[in-house]
Amino acid sequence: MRLPRWLRNKYVVTSLVFAAWVCFLDDIDLLYIMRTRSQLADMKSELKRMESLHREASSDLNELSTNRATLEKYAREEYNMVKPGEKLFIFKEKKD
Repeated sequence: MRLPRWLRNKYVVTSLVFAAWVCFLDDIDLLYIMRTRSQLADMKSELKRMESLHREASSDLNELSTNRATLEKYAREEYNMVKPGEKLFIFKEKKD
């Protein structure tokens, strides 16, 4: 059985073995690179989500620290605070 001429060239064979080693057998192979790229894309999307949440929280903080009416509304809704002499009624939904 005769090998094709290009397989008898030691440089071609060496290059193919090196490429196979780098692509499949090395610590940083193609699977590792694809996995880390996927993780990077996930982290970038998470970063964008966190940045938007940060912007929203910053604007809410700015609004609460500058507008007294907004601060009072927030305290009443979130912490059920009342002024002296007021009564608070909390209605809970029935779960079926």
